[in-house]
Amino acid sequence: MAKKINIKRVLTAMLWVAMASGVVVLLVAAIGKKNNEQCKGIEIDIRGVGEYYFVDKTDVMNVVSPNRSVKGRAITGFDLRKLEETLEKNLWVKDAELFFDNKAILHVKVEEREPIARIFAVNGNSYYIDSAFAKLPLSPKMSVKLPVFTGFPTDAVKLSKADSTLMQYIKQVSLFIAKDSFWTAQIAQVDITPNRTFEMVPTVGSHVIIFGNGENVEAKFDRLMIFYRNILPKVGLNKYESVNVQYEKQVIGMRRGADNRIDSLQALRNIQQMLLAARQMRSDSVSTTTTPVKQMQPETLSDSTLSLIDADSNAGAPAGQAVNAVAPTAGNVRSNAPKPSTQTRAGAARSNRQRR
Repeated sequence: MAKKINIKRVLTAMLWVAMASGVVVLLVAAIGKKNNEQCKGIEIDIRGVGEYYFVDKTDVMNVVSPNRSVKGRAITGFDLRKLEETLEKNLWVKDAELFFDNKAILHVKVEEREPIARIFAVNGNSYYIDSAFAKLPLSPKMSVKLPVFTGFPTDAVKLSKADSTLMQYIKQVSLFIAKDSFWTAQIAQVDITPNRTFEMVPTVGSHVIIFGNGENVEAKFDRLMIFYRNILPKVGLNKYESVNVQYEKQVIGMRRGADNRIDSLQALRNIQQMLLAARQMRSDSVSTTTTPVKQMQPETLSDSTLSLIDADSNAGAPAGQAVNAVAPTAGNVRSNAPKPSTQTRAGAARSNRQRR
């Protein structure tokens, strides 16, 4: 009886060994066949930013198979890992993936980096940055319309702590501008001061926007929007040399030394048209971004939450009139401004504006 059991166990073990050997043989044969197989074609998929592509199929082919077709080449002749590494050496390539499918087609998937701002350093060099703060070279193929920041204090590869913080602020301000059609049209460029704060040059108007640092970005743009909607139509676009929104719950308007009304009415109309266009885009279009644009709600700000400090540019301190920004009427004039404005280097829109 014991011998019969042992023979059964031996036969079972031999059967499993035979099956395992067969599987190994089949796998080796399949691998050998695939290694000897020839490439039958290539499919390139480049995922860019909208309609912008800084890497095209020609760039990919120059890496994968320069000066010759991939069709007919042995699959073993492709070092896929090395090709991926070579493609990723291109600063515009965030990720590259290569593989063959079961039909011997080579698939190349390339993901580009997404620029969020264009930077001009103090030494004159210019480049894009992405959300990971990677420096991206300018492309001869195209120029992307992005928020422009001038006067970045260094061009060093390794940033100091202060410059890293400034870069974080640039990211926050740039992303906010880019997601709103009105601010994208109205903010021509953002100048970086020696104190690492921001002064914005508008497309319409000769005033300068004193923005401060990159904190509380949304609240500052909310205050500026209320100023454009409720103050400028009443006082005129050229009354103020600068508009300071860096202080909480107030806007400081620095008056010009001389009254200049040239083209003020037309500029106001341009502002109003931009506001209407931005509002229409929000209501009529379907958002394609993951973060919805927040609608401005000036009615939520009351007399006690936001005021306009009307200051004289020829004096060292505000003139002492605080005008309600929601309903600026004569009955809302107050005395003694709550916070003086520090002297800024704001002036008329700079003649050396650097356009995108």
